[in-house]
Amino acid sequence: MLSPQPVQPADHRVPTSSKPDSTGGANPAPPLTDLPADIARWQTPYEGVASGLLPQREGWDWLQQKSYRTVLHLKLPGEDATAIRNELERRNLRYVALEVSPQTLQRELVQRFSELLADRSLQPIFVTDRDGTIAGAMWYLHYRLAGKLSEEEARRRAVQHGLPETDTRPEVAAWWLAVQNVLKTN
Repeated sequence: MLSPQPVQPADHRVPTSSKPDSTGGANPAPPLTDLPADIARWQTPYEGVASGLLPQREGWDWLQQKSYRTVLHLKLPGEDATAIRNELERRNLRYVALEVSPQTLQRELVQRFSELLADRSLQPIFVTDRDGTIAGAMWYLHYRLAGKLSEEEARRRAVQHGLPETDTRPEVAAWWLAVQNVLKTN
């Protein structure tokens, strides 16, 4: 599996280079000075990969205008995503969903997440969820397992993606427990 190429962690903007994808076409990327409209927690962890909270209309328009190809929607099992899928189809953006919860989180889902990030035919790809909790958990595990980052660095980045570090709500604690359980499995 090809690994995505990292960008500087402090760079919350989209890279400017265009690289050929596996089909020979270019993966256009917006200029560094052109930040997204209406996308909270915007980050570009890798070239061709961006992440943030679910946008409203202006954010979807911005992604379309910047030639994004794919939106990877991280959602809870059974969560209705019809409205999001319709918004993307109107803009000719590919919709890919990964359903994940603390109860279903496992290494195979993290592997699938990492494969989707590395798939050049899907790039530029935008990873999103409702409030950053699911995305933060998936990014944390991706950084630890695929990126081989330290616990401290992976945690710092996961918090930037939206996984609360000090939140004591039971649903947040369930995500951190699920993440630790995945790390314990072979």
